[in-house]
Amino acid sequence: MRTAFVPSFSLTQVELPLALVRGFFVAALFSAFGALVFRSLIRAPSENMRGGKALLFDRPSLAYWSVLAAALSMLGWLVLEAVAITDAGSAGEAVTAIPSVIRDTSFGNILAAQALALLGIAAALMIERPARHFGAMGLAGMAVVLQAGHSHAYAMAHGLSLLLLSQVMHLLAAGAWLGGLVPLLLFVREAPSNTSATAAQRFSALGVSCVLVLAATATFQGWALAGGLWGIGRNSLRLGPSDETFEQIGAALLTSMHNATHRKLRQRGLPHAEQALKSRRRDCVAHAAILITRCHMTNADHESGRACLWARPFRLG
Repeated sequence: MRTAFVPSFSLTQVELPLALVRGFFVAALFSAFGALVFRSLIRAPSENMRGGKALLFDRPSLAYWSVLAAALSMLGWLVLEAVAITDAGSAGEAVTAIPSVIRDTSFGNILAAQALALLGIAAALMIERPARHFGAMGLAGMAVVLQAGHSHAYAMAHGLSLLLLSQVMHLLAAGAWLGGLVPLLLFVREAPSNTSATAAQRFSALGVSCVLVLAATATFQGWALAGGLWGIGRNSLRLGPSDETFEQIGAALLTSMHNATHRKLRQRGLPHAEQALKSRRRDCVAHAAILITRCHMTNADHESGRACLWARPFRLG
């Protein structure tokens, strides 16, 4: 019988800040990737600026700030993981253990690769060339793909698998869509009306594609992690209070971002705005449902789940 390696959310004193910092890192990573996807694939084909004021994305401050936030949260995540792994009793012991965590664990190896990707993004954005955003987008996508290495999909198979591929696709779709919400809102506030309408339509098409990918991958992952129909029947697919809170916050943020964009487009009387925003409303509802469903379908023993996260043995000394 298949065993699911998904930890429950019995958060201890260390695990609560660890979960929050890890979530903030993923959010910042999605923000950087989504901003660069929007800049390269949505804004660039849509706009036709003629003497207008410079937009936020002409100086890529959103991507810069997202990369900085990701780097800082990554550092905090590394320190907290060092505390959790080594049972460090002080900050000094945790800092001392960091080199060993980076060298001797799969978590540290992958996090180091993500750090290099973030440095590459920052360097690419400093290059004064039109193609810099495509290079930065590729590096951001690489950092998002590497995030799958921290998942149960990688820990369960210790290598390439359908579950890992599904997780990669899930992360890329989530990053492109959720990370593009803020850029879309900021863009429609500053861009000319026709350009904003075109961008909204393009982003709506991107959102539909991403939600389809999210729905398919979430269904497959829920099935695989729960052990199929037999596992779903045997496991008490429980959703802890902290999980439910996080999912409600995520759904509220999606709805708020949708409403803000909707109001801005309606105020400016953009053509086709109503049709584009109806599609975006469906996207928000669908993804909120996906988040909650996926969290319901992943539950198992905490200790075995935590142990499987370290594909390489951890050694000190």
